[in-house]
Amino acid sequence: MLRDGKVTYEWYGDGFTADTRMPSWSVARSVVSLLVGQAIERGKLHESDRLVDLLPELRSKDTYDSITVRDLPDMSSGIDVDENYSPWRPFTGTARMMLTGDLRTFVKYHRP
Repeated sequence: MLRDGKVTYEWYGDGFTADTRMPSWSVARSVVSLLVGQAIERGKLHESDRLVDLLPELRSKDTYDSITVRDLPDMSSGIDVDENYSPWRPFTGTARMMLTGDLRTFVKYHRP
């Protein structure tokens, strides 16, 4: 709970703490989209900026290099993440993406 901009009360279910990582899915995309919009409005970023110009280590000289800032919140980047929720393959696709501590490397190896 917040009062006058300060946290006055917090509650966590069993096994959860303030540091527990939880998936936020489209909530995070919405927040990031707002921040990107503000950066664009301030002239710090442009929708046409390419991802590889912002993160040069992802450059590959293929179609991946044409992904723009606009493609990411629109979910039209072509980054290949299998939405697999199979109990027989639990550490693939989105589950693996959520568990990784190195998202840059994950993205590097999951190209279209």
